Amino acid sequence: MDHGKKFEKTRIKDKTGGCADDLCDTQLILKREIKDFTKEWFITLRGEVHDSIDYHYLISTNGGKIWKRSPFPTITIKTLNQGGIYIGFRKKSNKIFYSFDEGKTYYLLNFPDENMLIRGSEIIGTAEKERLVVYGWSSDRSTMMIMHIDFTNVLRTITF
Repeated sequence: MDHGKKFEKTRIKDKTGGCADDLCDTQLILKREIKDFTKEWFITLRGEVHDSIDYHYLISTNGGKIWKRSPFPTITIKTLNQGGIYIGFRKKSNKIFYSFDEGKTYYLLNFPDENMLIRGSEIIGTAEKERLVVYGWSSDRSTMMIMHIDFTNVLRTITF
């Protein structure tokens, strides 16, 4: 390994289709976000299979030496606390997943109102003082909802 200085062709064996003779039509989507003064080399990439609506995020906590696949398909992954907290959103079912241990254990946080749809999220603050703001609206778009999540005390400090 040369730590990303050179890339080689990779074969992906896909038993579910989308590949011919173990060769897949793959696409690397690089969304660039650089945060200064981070402690960890945290990288996420979104992996898609063409002719499919499914995708997975690939996660590396050591600058790309080892990659893990997100256990949940079609969710968006974000990080807080300089990579110490992983957060995943499944917008279709209004589920928020989070992990404090590099994705070994995930916890579930339900969106407070079943009739509200998650539309997006923003990270506010810096370093250990980062917080998550999740926003959405009702299915008829008549009501907007904003939820602030403080992961320093996630079980008691969820405000609506």
